[in-house]
Amino acid sequence: MGTIRLYVFWFFLAFTFQAYGQSDFLFKSSLQDIDLKIEEAKSLVGKDNERATNIISEIIELAKSVNDYSSLMEAYSLLGDLNANVGLNKIALSRYREALLYAGETVENAKKATIYLKLGNLNLEGKVQNAKTDYKSCMDLVVRTELYYLCYEGLAGALQKQDSLDSTMKILSELESYYYKRDSSDLSRIQAKKAIVASAQNRLDIAQLNYSNARANFDNRNNRIEDIKIINSAKELISISQNTIDDEIDFRETNISDYKEDDNTYQIEDQIQLANAYIKKGDLNNATRLITTAKGTVSDKVNVNTKSKVYKEASELSALRGDYEMALAEYQIYESTQQELLDSKQREVESKISLLESQKKIDIEANIYDSNQKLGRSESKLVDFQKYVIYLLTSLLLLSLLSALWIYRSLRSKRLSNKKLELKTLKAQMNPHFIFNALNSVNEYIATQDDVSANKYLSQFSRLMRKVLDVNQKDLIPISEELELTDLYLKLEHSRFRDQFDYNFNVDSFVMNQDVHVSPMLLQPYIENAIWHGLRYKISKGILNVNVNMKNDIIDIVIEDNGIGRKESLGRKTMHQREHKATGMKNTAKRMSIIEELYKTKYSIDISDAFSDQTDKGTRVHIKLFLDHG
Repeated sequence: MGTIRLYVFWFFLAFTFQAYGQSDFLFKSSLQDIDLKIEEAKSLVGKDNERATNIISEIIELAKSVNDYSSLMEAYSLLGDLNANVGLNKIALSRYREALLYAGETVENAKKATIYLKLGNLNLEGKVQNAKTDYKSCMDLVVRTELYYLCYEGLAGALQKQDSLDSTMKILSELESYYYKRDSSDLSRIQAKKAIVASAQNRLDIAQLNYSNARANFDNRNNRIEDIKIINSAKELISISQNTIDDEIDFRETNISDYKEDDNTYQIEDQIQLANAYIKKGDLNNATRLITTAKGTVSDKVNVNTKSKVYKEASELSALRGDYEMALAEYQIYESTQQELLDSKQREVESKISLLESQKKIDIEANIYDSNQKLGRSESKLVDFQKYVIYLLTSLLLLSLLSALWIYRSLRSKRLSNKKLELKTLKAQMNPHFIFNALNSVNEYIATQDDVSANKYLSQFSRLMRKVLDVNQKDLIPISEELELTDLYLKLEHSRFRDQFDYNFNVDSFVMNQDVHVSPMLLQPYIENAIWHGLRYKISKGILNVNVNMKNDIIDIVIEDNGIGRKESLGRKTMHQREHKATGMKNTAKRMSIIEELYKTKYSIDISDAFSDQTDKGTRVHIKLFLDHG
């Protein structure tokens, strides 16, 4: 029987590992397939948008099946690229935002930052403040990387749109330093942007210097159209900012395009602009030369829009020269290019409609998938209902226990608060009695016109009161502070009853260094009782000894007097005095009890006759403070 069980166990274990292995293999295969499809879709954007859209649809379906949020983010980002590529900017913005919904903690920061950069570039055309926010989000994700500086450049563009030209120039100068000796085309683009900003600031000399640097640093091998556009924009702004038409012509002649492009678009546009400048000057010969050169440069590779501009300008120039036959022929060519432009626009519109239809299909499939997922989750919830009921009951039970614990702690906290309040009340009761006795002494000095003693006593009393008021707000004070307060009190009382007693106050120096805390004015009531109820009634001069020593883990305090003793003192008191004395001792004992309960300290107090075989039996108060080293 045991052998059969063992075989069943090993069979189950092997089956589990095999199933897990197959599942893991399928998962990894799906991820590899998704990665390949993403690369394929990227290569098709702008070339075959319909095919790219179909692949993206497949990516979304696969990624959702394996919960691959990183790939989902990339898929929706690619949809944004497709829409941006055909000018559907609002839809592109929506797709990029959808992409960010899948940007969890597992997705690389660089991928998220790239989407923020794309959002910023689109918002720059309309909602500039949103663009600033997007660029800053990008910069926060990829600090001091190449992508960071692209977003920083975008931020400069947003500031320029808001006419913060000084801030824009500052950022562009930082970027110029960064790209110096890194990438000449990037460097030339930044310098061209500096030229545009300087031109807007009417600093023509700085604009021309930056434009010259941009031309010098541009690398024709890269032939990046966007960089060329920016450089030509800078050139156009500087051209129209020249002081005279001759200055404009000289600048345009010097800086005519020489970029290595297949369609010669920018060179032709430069020739048209320069021809217009010559027409303004009245020099039709040079204008004709340039337009003729431009017409000769037009080929099948030149875009229709540029070709249209050339023949429109050529027709107008021929009319100015009086060659109306040529003007008509050129205008007819211009009209044919307009038809080509209309056809091109029609194709663009059809392409946009096709792309929107394809995306509609993606959205419908995504909604169906999400609905199925929700339905599956609903069925799962129904099956797990009993589990949730059990969890709920368990939670209620746990909540009840926690509530009971909270109530217990609240009551305990309230009890401790009441104890602390009681402790403060007891301390407050001590102070008036203490002050009353001291003021009576001052009154006696004044009555006897002993000003010197009254002043000296008041000085000592004020020192003591400062100490008492300082410690009065505390529940516990260091043993060293309590002993200092006791020493001041002894000196004060001795100055009043100098003829009735002497005292010795001996403290082991080791005690002063102990990290031990006690209740404030712990010793004072016992010393006061020794003086006022024992030594004051003694016929001969008495002695009061206060000894504080360290014995093992115990601080041993002995307050001993050779006064008349407790029994004799009690017999001499009126009923009111007896009640007052009893209340004072009970107050002290109660304080000790509360301190012991609140702060887990341990005290013991023993009061006995000091000299039971003598007439003046005296009193000995023995206090032990037990140190806790646990």
